[in-house]
Amino acid sequence: MADISEFEERFAPQPFPEPAPPAVVADALGLSWRATENLLAADVAAALGDGDATTFVNRRDSLVVSQEGLDRLRVAPSIPADHEPLVCARVRSVRAVDDSDRSYMGWHARLTPEEVELAVTRWWPVPKDDPVGRVFVASVSGFIVHCGRIEDVHEDRGQVAYALDTSDARITRDFWGRRIASPRGGAIRYFAAGEGALGADDRHGGEES
Repeated sequence: MADISEFEERFAPQPFPEPAPPAVVADALGLSWRATENLLAADVAAALGDGDATTFVNRRDSLVVSQEGLDRLRVAPSIPADHEPLVCARVRSVRAVDDSDRSYMGWHARLTPEEVELAVTRWWPVPKDDPVGRVFVASVSGFIVHCGRIEDVHEDRGQVAYALDTSDARITRDFWGRRIASPRGGAIRYFAAGEGALGADDRHGGEES
């Protein structure tokens, strides 16, 4: 006959894992409170997995993330230390806009690929140098959620829209779902080759407001 403790360990119902509140997420990922709220509101962890929601609202109307979602965020790797120059757009969780060419700006795991393309590639400050040929990444609190190579730049009323080639599997492999350093500053960051990669002990990847 099997030992009772062994039987219970194998077959007894297990307690449901408690979701992680923002304070726990912020500490685990080295983020500010505001960056954490942005990360959870966009449900980035859902995109890192099978697409099912990982962020929920608890009874106190506070955002929480499942333990599985937190685990996905915790193990997300840094961008490669030897990456080429980058244009990094730092975006917030999705919000509705009344633009003639798009309905949303920002990012969320439930946006379609077409909606993401319009929501994160426009309208940004005019760059000082020609960015055509550079890799473009969009990040939410330091987690890259969209990437591609800049093929063209359209300027209108002092702002630009980037046209991307997203077919390069190497760019997707090297950047999508990875973490990038994101210190406080403007909405667009221009990283030279090798800049923005996180060290092995550097958790601080997303401090933008």
